[in-house]
This record gives sequence, structure tokens and C-alpha cells, in this order.
Amino acid sequence: MIDFEAMERRKVEWQLFAKTGFIPGIDPADLKIGMKVTISPNLMIHDRSYTGEIHEVVAVNTTHVQTRIPDYRDGQTRLVMLMVHEHHFYDATGFEA
Repeated sequence: MIDFEAMERRKVEWQLFAKTGFIPGIDPADLKIGMKVTISPNLMIHDRSYTGEIHEVVAVNTTHVQTRIPDYRDGQTRLVMLMVHEHHFYDATGFEA
């Protein structure tokens, strides 16, 4: 099924990128459990192409987000705890295989 909303969000992201030079991330207040995201390495790098995994949000509060990512070494998943205000989060709906 084609996710037209995600396609429209990416179109807007690229229009902003053309004007400003970076793609803004999702507001941390908009992160929801079950959401698929990619994450920038830090606040200085506004680019999701540096990330190799698609994270699934497991828990979120005002300062932390806990995500689940696949661990390719043993086929299991691992949990990662991140500070909300140290990374940019980008919608990854439709990116997973």
C-alpha cells in the first residue's frame, strides 16, 4: 500500500532542504510509540543518510526516547536509549523492507 501522506511529507522536506540546506526533523513532542524513524548522529548533522538503521519508537517522554533496532549479528533486536534534544528524528514510514 502506498503511503501518500509520507510521500507528501518527504516532498515538503526536500523543498525545505532546497531553501535552507537541511531537512528539519520531527518535533520530539510528535514522536509516538510504534513510529518508524531514522536518527541523525547529533544536532550538528542535519542528515539522515548517516544512519544505517530504522528505529522503532518503544517509549518516549520529554527528555528520552527508547527505540528498538535490529541486531544483524544474531537476528535479535536491541533497545537504544537516546536523549531527545541531542538528535534529529526523521519519519521513516515506508523505508523498511
